[in-house]
Amino acid sequence: MSEDKERVTFVQYGFSSAALIADAISPSHKTEESVEKFSHFCEEELHRTYPNAEIEVACLELVDSILPESMQTLVRTWNGFQESEDMEEAMWVNQICERIYKSFDWLVPENLISVVRSSSYLVNSHPAVVRWACAGGLIKGPRKPDGLWNIPLEALQKVKDYIELVASENFIGEATQKKQMVACYFETVKDLFLTELPEKVEVLIITQNGFGISLFKPNTSYVLLSKNNSQIHISVEHFVDVEGWSDSRWSYSAYAKALIAQATRLGIDGSLKVNEQNGSDVMINGVSFHFLENLNQDTTLQILLDKVLLKLSNLIDATKLSLAGGLIWDDVNDEIYQKDEIRFSKEVLEPLLHYMGFNIVRNTHGNRGEHGRDFICAYQTPFNQPIYFGLQAKRGSISGNANSQITSILKQIEDAFIVPYTKEPGSSRTEIHISCMILAISGEFTDDALDKIYAWVPKYQFPIGSLFLWDKPKIKSFISKFFPPNREE
Repeated sequence: MSEDKERVTFVQYGFSSAALIADAISPSHKTEESVEKFSHFCEEELHRTYPNAEIEVACLELVDSILPESMQTLVRTWNGFQESEDMEEAMWVNQICERIYKSFDWLVPENLISVVRSSSYLVNSHPAVVRWACAGGLIKGPRKPDGLWNIPLEALQKVKDYIELVASENFIGEATQKKQMVACYFETVKDLFLTELPEKVEVLIITQNGFGISLFKPNTSYVLLSKNNSQIHISVEHFVDVEGWSDSRWSYSAYAKALIAQATRLGIDGSLKVNEQNGSDVMINGVSFHFLENLNQDTTLQILLDKVLLKLSNLIDATKLSLAGGLIWDDVNDEIYQKDEIRFSKEVLEPLLHYMGFNIVRNTHGNRGEHGRDFICAYQTPFNQPIYFGLQAKRGSISGNANSQITSILKQIEDAFIVPYTKEPGSSRTEIHISCMILAISGEFTDDALDKIYAWVPKYQFPIGSLFLWDKPKIKSFISKFFPPNREE
């Protein structure tokens, strides 16, 4: 810097607000105010440094379109006869403004509050209502690094301007006076008949105590209803950007994706809610489920939501089981297992036998010469000698009537005990007889089928306790007992 600062007659410094914003201003700062403050700090410092100079500091995007190309750091000095450009002094001006930039004292923070705390600032508000406004773009929702919603305090009033929380049963008359939206507590309107809902008015239903499912807590969920002619549209949304995710077993992203995968399998319309960050990064911050129900004059909001939430409760159970590696046997799979013996064997029986602790599990289903044994399995006894089991799998239920398959099944069980098993690798025994036989079906045994089986057993020489009958209820109880998720709990 020149020792004679008084010789400097003109200083011009231009900066790009776009570069400033990209490098230093986060969503938790006020952009326009920060740019203005940076400009003011630079101008003040340059005036102190060059008290006799004309100072011009400008944001390139805010000046005339011709100027940005010519706008640069420019310093003119007076040498006693004429003005001339001083490149060395211009470099010093750049250093002064760069130092101000790196101080970040010019950043103007937003006056932010968390969505969870919003109700303490806005009377008759609720975090779920405010979050709905943020997600819909009604309020700009700056985000903290942990992904939770924060909002400018001055923008909070916009929520009340657009949607009012009506905590009473008399919201219908008030709702029709609104443009298209009203919010209410489920606890106050649960006994309302669906026929009383206003037409084509969205009703945002929130809760004080929860919807009865742990995932859908008061601050992290809402239900959106609308009636159109003879149908009710229901959307249930869960969001994780108001309160932190507390399940340590899975990340929210993995849990949400698994929910949608299971919803697709069960025929439930579901979708992920995402928030783009840093241009290309995507953060999953919620899931939505959508239902369409026919209008019934005898149905209340309580009955409607009980029906919807039961479906979601089953969905959540299936999701947790799938994430933990467990077996799902629900209504969808039940229909499959009643008809498809191969899938029943592969998806249910084979993993179940492994989890029950059998050291050897051989799936011989469909192999010729196995004499009614679809599985050969064994476990090691305390005296270091294996006990071999055979298992015969059948789809559907078994009855004992004259046209049933019970006779052929009993003949296969007889052969399974009599004919030895000869294909176990590594065994010193050339012939292995099974000690026990399991008859596993994907349906149920009728009483007359059980009577025939129990009457048949004493005629043969193997012990009565060597034949085990597994039906759907018993197999499901084994799944609950032996599969990993239940052992964790």
